[in-house]
Amino acid sequence: MNSILGVVVNDLNPLKALKKAHSLGINSCHLYAPTSEWHSNELLARIKAEITKVQVTVTAVICVVPGEDYSSIETVRKTVGLVNPKTRKERMNWITECSSFAKGIGVSILQGHLGLFFPDRNTLQYNTLIEDVRRIADYLKLNDRQFFALETGQESGEELLQVIQDVDRRSEERRVGKECRSRWSPYH
Repeated sequence: MNSILGVVVNDLNPLKALKKAHSLGINSCHLYAPTSEWHSNELLARIKAEITKVQVTVTAVICVVPGEDYSSIETVRKTVGLVNPKTRKERMNWITECSSFAKGIGVSILQGHLGLFFPDRNTLQYNTLIEDVRRIADYLKLNDRQFFALETGQESGEELLQVIQDVDRRSEERRVGKECRSRWSPYH
């Protein structure tokens, strides 16, 4: 397998997900974070052994949150990511669990959906969201220098750049940016 193509494998059973990627001839994938029962040392060891066996590199763990609904823009606003303050604390706890899972299988990148928002820097909702994203970034930095890849909704590039600047964790962005440039430089 010499492909540079990676896939997101939509299966909460990581062993099945790795076998799916391998069966497609794909050697790189993002795994959905499985439910908590997969986070034991015994099962982490089985997953790591399967990664070695099928020779698939897991490049990121996606923090899929139970209860997210993408059926309409309105349900996305209410159910996806960290935007909703009623579910944020529980979801931040889930991200820390996903971080431990990722660390246990040797993955340094977590991907998570921030949610659909329209950045208004003058609102309490926006500022508390930014502060909580900072907390996540700080936690991940301490947990083997993990990196949180934010997925968002309908924001413009300028709005997303503003969010990144407001989170203000540039040293990690530069580190990861350099890693990405060095990995992809032969292809650009």
